[in-house]
Amino acid sequence: MYETIEMTKTIKYIGYYDILRDGKQVRGYSLAGAKKMDYLCSVLNNIGYDVEILSPATKSVRGVGFSKSERLILKDGVSLTLPPSLKHYTPIGRKLKIWIVELWIFIYLLCHCRTGDKILIYHSIGHSLLIKLAKRLLNLDIIMEVEEVYSMVWKQSSFNTWKERRLLKLATDRSLVVSETLADILNIKEPIVSYGNYNPYKGEIPQKGVSDTIKLLYSGSIDKARFGGHLSVMAMRYLPGNYILNISGPVNVHDKEEFLRLIEDTNKELGRNAINYLGILNDTDYNNILLNSDIALNPQKEGEFGNFVFPSKLLSYLAYNLPVVTTKGKSIINSSLRELLYFCDGYNPEDIANAILMVDFEKKTDSREKLEELSLIFRNKLKDRLS
Repeated sequence: MYETIEMTKTIKYIGYYDILRDGKQVRGYSLAGAKKMDYLCSVLNNIGYDVEILSPATKSVRGVGFSKSERLILKDGVSLTLPPSLKHYTPIGRKLKIWIVELWIFIYLLCHCRTGDKILIYHSIGHSLLIKLAKRLLNLDIIMEVEEVYSMVWKQSSFNTWKERRLLKLATDRSLVVSETLADILNIKEPIVSYGNYNPYKGEIPQKGVSDTIKLLYSGSIDKARFGGHLSVMAMRYLPGNYILNISGPVNVHDKEEFLRLIEDTNKELGRNAINYLGILNDTDYNNILLNSDIALNPQKEGEFGNFVFPSKLLSYLAYNLPVVTTKGKSIINSSLRELLYFCDGYNPEDIANAILMVDFEKKTDSREKLEELSLIFRNKLKDRLS
């Protein structure tokens, strides 16, 4: 008889990912998405898997030639493989860069996967067709992680809409989804729901609302499509003078000038430095701003985005036991966290300000206990799916 030896299992995880370089984003990826991928990697490590992140994220570099591919060890049990990136001057060059990365991922899977391997895919339109072909050739076990249906939220070409529908056919009854509402839309019968990073902050958290100055925090991507940063700024016009607002996160390049002007004009109107834009914060600075805030904000413009996308920033806020004021997205109302949140009656700035004023600092709740409960449920369901 042969002795059975327990082999280290490795799972490939395809998703747009990178790390900040000197505090800056060098490749195109979502900071919130990367944090969620970090959490999922830690869970996979915990249940016995090493993870190789295969990232399609490319650089926006003008010129001629290639930036080299990279392979990094992020921590024990987690590595990152980044693609080569074509330098370019023109829109045609940009499209060629994307096609090259799609082909690179396809060839990488053919060269480094065996028949029946499990591949975790963070849903994206870009590489859908070649991944489906790789699945067919190698009979890969594709596990989809779906955050949103892009064609329902953002304006897409008919070709991209068709590609997305093709990829979402891989979202089986035991896929990972961001909310119960999205699972219903995709008709996923036994979803593995992960709102975001469930890991709570383990240290001591200062008491909220004890100072004369009430510090508000809005973090996350800032753009006119979601409008959360803009609504947070405009709500300051309806709050007393002892409230200040700190904002962190990347601003869409097309909206940045207008957004910064909105902050400047609102501060002038209020006659004080009521609103501060802090830019993109590193982990240490972000940790400090969460610890030192009194109320966290998650306003969103009414529409499809708020209906089924669960904003991962809510998990970041609750991990630090912050009171959270949010608009009534369907995914949030239907979530397991709804009882921990303060809901706005509507979607305009005055509604948001009224909800902020309703926050009860005497209410003794610890949202971290709920996050730990959800983390255990998620871990067990994911372990069952992989085994």
